[in-house]
Amino acid sequence: MKTFHFSLWHYTFVFCALNALVGAQAAEPVPKNYTQSPVGLESITITVAPEKWHLLLVTPNYRVARDSDPPNVTAVKNSEYTLDSRVVPHYNKMYDAAQADGVTLVANSGYRSLELQEGLFNKSVQRYMKEDGLSELQAIQRASKGYAYPGASEHNLGLCMDFGEDSLAFAETDQFKWLVAKGADYGFILRYPADKTEITGIMYEPWHWRYVDVEVAREIKAKGICLEEYFGKQYLSPEEAKKLKAQGVNIEEYLRSQGSVEGTLAK
Repeated sequence: MKTFHFSLWHYTFVFCALNALVGAQAAEPVPKNYTQSPVGLESITITVAPEKWHLLLVTPNYRVARDSDPPNVTAVKNSEYTLDSRVVPHYNKMYDAAQADGVTLVANSGYRSLELQEGLFNKSVQRYMKEDGLSELQAIQRASKGYAYPGASEHNLGLCMDFGEDSLAFAETDQFKWLVAKGADYGFILRYPADKTEITGIMYEPWHWRYVDVEVAREIKAKGICLEEYFGKQYLSPEEAKKLKAQGVNIEEYLRSQGSVEGTLAK
């Protein structure tokens, strides 16, 4: 796999193009290092312009690479949880605004290192194998429903915060209602809406709020879209990638033509 070498403010991302997921899982060996691509996926490495740091897309198909530089993080107001230092001032303003309206935003989970994400995922895999008697592949598949693959979580960027409890009941709280009404004014969006699960590939998570900057957040809210829809052609689903590959399209060149890839791939 081709790799990049960047300074502190650059991130390396992995785009996982669907190769032969159906039918290949049984034949492919299960990776011991769960930070790599899921079975049946082929990875290439792409880069995003540093000035677009707040618009980095991270999904099971677009991942933070193992050799990426971690963000500089700082604790947010009245919490031990941290976010990318560039996000913290916006978060703190949002926190103060909510307080002024009589609502206390309770941070529950911010930045997670790749090592922490890997530990959570692997522990879940081992538990399913031990307690439920699942095979390693089955355990990986089940674990991925509760925990993102290492590198596939926005928490690995330090650009998102979970609030309250990781429960659908959070949607009934004053915190959620306030965030829906005013979060965009501080650059935060509900990352995984209930009506966008087929697009995001992630279950409804009312507690998970992502920083994208004020202008983008307001546009996403006004249009009722999710981050993948905001990117439009710059985002490729696995199915779209598979179709393009079948047509002989070079994925890297295609993404670059859409403006989503900047920089030169290392030889």
